[in-house]
Amino acid sequence: MKPPSERNRAIAARRGEGVTLQAIAAEFEMTIKGVREIARRVEHYDRGAAVLRLDPSSLEGLELTGRISRLVRISLEARGIKCLDDLDAANLNDLIRWPNIGRKSAAVLIDLYAELKRSHKQRH
Repeated sequence: MKPPSERNRAIAARRGEGVTLQAIAAEFEMTIKGVREIARRVEHYDRGAAVLRLDPSSLEGLELTGRISRLVRISLEARGIKCLDDLDAANLNDLIRWPNIGRKSAAVLIDLYAELKRSHKQRH
């Protein structure tokens, strides 16, 4: 998931200011349901980004920012994996054999793990 657009941030900011859903919908020429959904997505993204700043290997942060799905997070946690660091011994073939983790999700997880390892090496 890409970071929220300026427009979506503006919608979420108006909601944060206490403006009614109806007023925001009229201002941005959209439905109330659309305003509610955008505000929720921006809030989740920001919360996930904050979690990842504190713990870059957090599965919750990756889910909230849209990098992995909720189902993938739940499947990993069911296998005892609480963060990306716990994927140390897993490879692509291992991951795709696990329930609810397809080839694309497995590739994303492997890439995220590799990115995390590179960032650890650069800091040390």
